[in-house]
Amino acid sequence: MKGALIALVLVLIVLTAISGVISRDYNQLATERHDIEARWVQLDKDMKERADLTAKLLRPVHQYSPQEKALLEEIERDRAALLAAKEKREEMEANNRLSAALSRLLAPQDHLSRLASNQTLQDDLADAEQNIANDRSDYNEAIKKYNTDRLLFPQNVTAALFHFERDDAYFLTPGEENKPPQS
Repeated sequence: MKGALIALVLVLIVLTAISGVISRDYNQLATERHDIEARWVQLDKDMKERADLTAKLLRPVHQYSPQEKALLEEIERDRAALLAAKEKREEMEANNRLSAALSRLLAPQDHLSRLASNQTLQDDLADAEQNIANDRSDYNEAIKKYNTDRLLFPQNVTAALFHFERDDAYFLTPGEENKPPQS
């Protein structure tokens, strides 16, 4: 009788320890998945703010640079696509196209320099681009950490039990598209 009681206590201790590990790992993976979504929300906000700044910049450029009509139309299309995107991948692709078009517009700044008020907008746009780059990096790092943690023991057992799937929604710039971060 005493041996059965000891065995029962040991089984309860082991089950409690296992459930504690599973609970800890579940909470960690759930927190990391939530962190990915929170970082996406910030990135999405910054991309939309940049799109608003782009609209403000385009108004005066239309007046002073009619020779840029095709490029301005491309920027407006890319901006509209970014704002209308329903899925992350669509939004990422539209953002990359908008960034490329804006860099072509802002590179030859001789026609933009005539607009004194444009300098503030250009500075705001540069700040927005930097915020997007920083947020993109943070977002990708959060995905990388989550994907790595779900592969490690004992988190991989918890990930399999509770269907924590791999997240491959890395936000890559055109130069990075062929080399997603490894995890």
